[in-house]
Amino acid sequence: MNMIQDLRQTAPRPVMRPRLHPVFGKLGPMPAASLRAMVGYGLNEAEIGRYFGVTPSSVRRLKRSLGVCDSAAE
Repeated sequence: MNMIQDLRQTAPRPVMRPRLHPVFGKLGPMPAASLRAMVGYGLNEAEIGRYFGVTPSSVRRLKRSLGVCDSAAE
């Protein structure tokens, strides 16, 4: 096995990739900033989901994968 193949197999992979997961496209060019702004406005996952046209569970997964925390937790 060559070095490049070894690196590919051991490198951590992102949970979701923008080009592979269609929900990323609904949040615009800066999905993490969009989510942080909505959380900062005090919106919950259901309200954020309704605004962007996605399910609350998708919002939860996106927040987790992008490292967006609820404002109360920060």
